[in-house]
Amino acid sequence: MKRRRLALLMLCLALLLSGCAAKDRPALSARALYDQMLAKEVLPPMVAVPEETLADFYGIEADWYTEGLFMVAADSLRADEVVLMQARDQQARDKILAMLNTRMEAKAEEAQGYSPLQHAIILKGKVVQKDLRLALLCSPDIEALDSVWQASD
Repeated sequence: MKRRRLALLMLCLALLLSGCAAKDRPALSARALYDQMLAKEVLPPMVAVPEETLADFYGIEADWYTEGLFMVAADSLRADEVVLMQARDQQARDKILAMLNTRMEAKAEEAQGYSPLQHAIILKGKVVQKDLRLALLCSPDIEALDSVWQASD
């Protein structure tokens, strides 16, 4: 009888402890992460950058990433932009990171001549990474987008 209770107690303890283990959650897809950003209601109407123009627009080759979402403001006079990517490997991540930083610099240089307000928004924009995941975030409410990014894993 005591052995059964002990065995039952050990089984309960094992089940209890297994529930406390950290669960490996898969990272959100770029689309799901973008949808969470949209839910913050800080982005204007956005359009996708056509896939065939990505190399010209960003300097990023399709074989550098496994997933990518490239959105810009529908109003071309607005600086808002969201790029979410999963690099294929570390070497590709480094190339993409350089290209996203170059994109932000080019945006800032271009806006400087036509809109001080949009230029200020771009200067607050961010290029961020988590392992092989990268993002370019540009919005007047950068904190809202960044909070979604920071909360994702």
